[in-house]
Amino acid sequence: MHDRFRLIPLLMVLAALGLAPALPARAALPERAARFALPGLQSRPRTDGTTIVWIDGRTGDPRNSDIYGANLADGRVFPIATGPADQSMPAVDNGLVIWEEQAGPCPPRCDRDIRGRDLRTGQSFEVAATPAEEAYPDLVGGYAVWVASDESGIQLRLRDLRSMSAPITLERVTPGFGVQPPLIAANRNGVRVLWLETGNGRAQPWRLRLHDRPSVSPPATLELASGQGLTFGYDLDMERVALATQDGALTLFSLELIPPPQRVVRRAPYLRFPTLAGPFVFWSEQRPDGAQVLRGAGASATLFNVADGGDDDTPFARNGLLVWSRTTDQQRDVFATRIADALPTARRPAPERAQPDLRYFSTTGHNLAFGFKAFWERNGGLPVFGYPLSEEFDEFNVDRQQDLTVQYVERQRLEYHPDLAGTPYEVQLGRLGAWILERQGRRWEDQPRADPSAPHYFPATGQAITHAPFWQYWRSHGLELGDPGVSEREALALFGYPLTPAQTERNPDGDLVLTQWFERARFEWHPNNPTPYRVLLGRLGAELLVAQGFSAADTAR
Repeated sequence: MHDRFRLIPLLMVLAALGLAPALPARAALPERAARFALPGLQSRPRTDGTTIVWIDGRTGDPRNSDIYGANLADGRVFPIATGPADQSMPAVDNGLVIWEEQAGPCPPRCDRDIRGRDLRTGQSFEVAATPAEEAYPDLVGGYAVWVASDESGIQLRLRDLRSMSAPITLERVTPGFGVQPPLIAANRNGVRVLWLETGNGRAQPWRLRLHDRPSVSPPATLELASGQGLTFGYDLDMERVALATQDGALTLFSLELIPPPQRVVRRAPYLRFPTLAGPFVFWSEQRPDGAQVLRGAGASATLFNVADGGDDDTPFARNGLLVWSRTTDQQRDVFATRIADALPTARRPAPERAQPDLRYFSTTGHNLAFGFKAFWERNGGLPVFGYPLSEEFDEFNVDRQQDLTVQYVERQRLEYHPDLAGTPYEVQLGRLGAWILERQGRRWEDQPRADPSAPHYFPATGQAITHAPFWQYWRSHGLELGDPGVSEREALALFGYPLTPAQTERNPDGDLVLTQWFERARFEWHPNNPTPYRVLLGRLGAELLVAQGFSAADTAR
């Protein structure tokens, strides 16, 4: 990313005080992130959106870890399971915490059990304490799942902790395979359990398997993926599965269809530990300089940084909260942030002092800075682009097959193209009109074509701008490329070619208006408005953010 296009929100106060470095610091955190700085190394945090639990290493003995937790309402840290036993692998849900406990030395005999505690009453209980070795617990919706192994083999077991009914065996792991920690998702229609089976041979084959136990049909087990080498984490909810593999691929499986279709969301070196949160997926990824960055992606191609610097380890998201641990200077702490605060669309505080290269918009709580600010102001400002709806972030550009720095405004997406630095095309506009049409299932190639003899006909798309007010608006606005007045190439650079004929459509506000789609805009005719506002541009930037899972409810209209 070009330095003069980078804006890190946590540096705004420093910059206002004249203390910001020339190059942005890397140790950025989302606004309002909470840090639990505790003695020792903290790891594997888990949350249910209200409470955080983690493996606490304050004893300094890796064979004698404890389980601690924190209440998000007041930040209070408290012990959950301490003592001479080794406690690990905690899970939390609705006030219940369960964990794996090793009572004696392992080996020669690993005497692991699954124990729990009700944080509301302080009462402790046993989930599984049998002669078998029980490990890898997970907990959602009152259901606990874990792995039990003995001379007969390896089993996945399930128990309803609400009724404390007897555990049931979900699956027996294929002989000759090991098993990685199972994960569980649940709703009122049933439960789904995901686990990874690993072979013992040199090729290390693996199989990602899903047990579907709905309440209205017999249980079924499905193999989602298989391969050789290593996997670097997986997660599930009732609709999707995320998988990170050795080749740096992050793949999402949609469980709405069986067999589930899959989509590769990201390819990057050392990508690991994906976790799902509604329309978003988060993961840890290695930067080119070797440090780890915590990243997220929306429902489409959006890609954004959550935190970087240090070693961001095992992110985990549930019920609107994202938690992770980070190692810096021999210290590993636990961090937590509301997912809404980690998104690039989260409102930012106003800077304490005015800055020439920064413009803050209190209406939406966002900034325009440096090159994007200059582009916005030079090429039409508020009437053409609308207010900023996000901060700058990275987004994967499908056409260019690379990450670009972008920023969303109401009617557009600003894109920085570093390979064109110093040219008029350094900042470009996204082809949002074409993208949204395609998302609606309306290919512009299939639209009725205009008569080539029609006025203002464009052979490139076979469309014409025949509605006089649309043509007047199109021809009188354009990007500033240095031509006298507004040239046709400048108008084309701003709006692009027409993709549809002018026709009556219902817009997202519910108004039935004459509409024409362009590559980068949607023109709407509102004849009852005052003269300067009869041609309005659709809020394509806001609509695309909503389609990708970002909320634009608090943005300007």
